[in-house]
Amino acid sequence: MANGTIAFDTLSTSGQITGTAKSVDTDYVVNGSAKSWVKSIGDGTPTISVSFNIASLTDNDTGDQSYTYTNGMSSSNYVSMATAIDDDTAVTVQNLNADTSALTRVHSHQDSDGAAIDTDGKNITVMGELA
Repeated sequence: MANGTIAFDTLSTSGQITGTAKSVDTDYVVNGSAKSWVKSIGDGTPTISVSFNIASLTDNDTGDQSYTYTNGMSSSNYVSMATAIDDDTAVTVQNLNADTSALTRVHSHQDSDGAAIDTDGKNITVMGELA
């Protein structure tokens, strides 16, 4: 089997997509789409429910989890966004990347008193450049 290269500037559809978007510039696909995302569930002992480009989850402490990438980012200059899922408490989520290209670390705190809290789940999306 021969390996080769396909080069193109625009992706187009043959008309099977409804609406106005029939093509997309490949720069948008490379630069404008999530490089990693994860939904974790479980209060106390979180687990990965579904993910893309996530190799593992480490439960560091109450309300403190690290999500390690399968394929790392090119540098620590990327953006991660996180939300918490919790039925009982309003929660603030902090992203603490700590200048690493290998993982996103997330802390969750109760809005009422700032105490660390394990939530029912978290959703995290990462935008940036893969290594």
